[in-house]
Amino acid sequence: MAGIFGLFDYTKEGPGVEPDEPQKGPFLEFFTLYFRKFWKFMTLSIMFVIFNLPGIIVALLASTALLPSLFPFLSINSLISAVEGLDMEFTEGITAETVGSLYNVIFMVMLALGLVAFQYFVVGPAQAGLTLIHRNYARGEHSFLWWDFKDGFKDNWKQSLVASLAGTLLCFLIINAYYFYGQAVTGIFGTMIRTLLIILLLLLTIAQMYVYQMMVTFDLPLKHIFKNALLFSILRLPFNIGIVLALLVVNAVIPLAILLFLPDVRALFIIAAYFAFFAFSFSMFLINYFVNRQLMRFMIKPLLAQQAQEEEALEEDWDEEDYEEERVRDERDETEEDEEDEEEADSAHIPGRVPV
Repeated sequence: MAGIFGLFDYTKEGPGVEPDEPQKGPFLEFFTLYFRKFWKFMTLSIMFVIFNLPGIIVALLASTALLPSLFPFLSINSLISAVEGLDMEFTEGITAETVGSLYNVIFMVMLALGLVAFQYFVVGPAQAGLTLIHRNYARGEHSFLWWDFKDGFKDNWKQSLVASLAGTLLCFLIINAYYFYGQAVTGIFGTMIRTLLIILLLLLTIAQMYVYQMMVTFDLPLKHIFKNALLFSILRLPFNIGIVLALLVVNAVIPLAILLFLPDVRALFIIAAYFAFFAFSFSMFLINYFVNRQLMRFMIKPLLAQQAQEEEALEEDWDEEDYEEERVRDERDETEEDEEDEEEADSAHIPGRVPV
């Protein structure tokens, strides 16, 4: 825990990196980078909670409406019936209604924190600042936590605020539309509509992963950022789905496992601590590591190659201009020398005075 408060001596030289060290694969490189900055990531996770606290509160309020929409079987009455069906033996003062209510609260908290981890309910400027730090770490670069956070916050606050509000609104609308059409429309047509909404939610989930890093990396209008994020969502769909599944494991499967092994109020505090100290920042680093590789391959390297070609062409143009100028200068010098020679030759034939 000392690393959280900066009590380690970071001025001390580390073991360094061997120049001939073989290049690691993405999987090994990811965990190498993560554990190299483990305490930093824990600090970033706490920063995530502090600066995204308004988003977490909104997510907790929204989860009361979204939980029945996404998981109708997790309603309070369904949970009470399930607890009663288990024929559990309760201590004095503990009833099935109490346990069912506790489970309902835990599931709402898990849903809310999961939505925040997927960047649906976040404070946009804070997310931009945190994304800049995670992107630098994903590149293996150094980052000054507070200074880089401030720069990312200040330079992108307008775009990131619009992006976060748009993501929150679209998520809420899609989930509620899924619930509405599930109740109002039945049969094949209803199934088709709900399937389409699931696809839209998946594409929105993936696009959210790209938006903030493109925002802090490129100087682009917001509409172009959204467009590129959607294109990456479709063009890299298999890999994107793999990252989404990994995020589901971190933000849903593991918390559910905690609840399974600790089916009481302790689970609520452990799950909250799990997100606060680990899940948030780990999810952000996973997203930014993957997105950085995609942007590096399909945007940054092609741009650098194009710039190199333009600079090379410019140098060639300068070389041709310099050659032409030198040729013109040589011709002018030769002409001037010829004129001087002619003048000297003419002056040599002028008769002088004849001495007496």
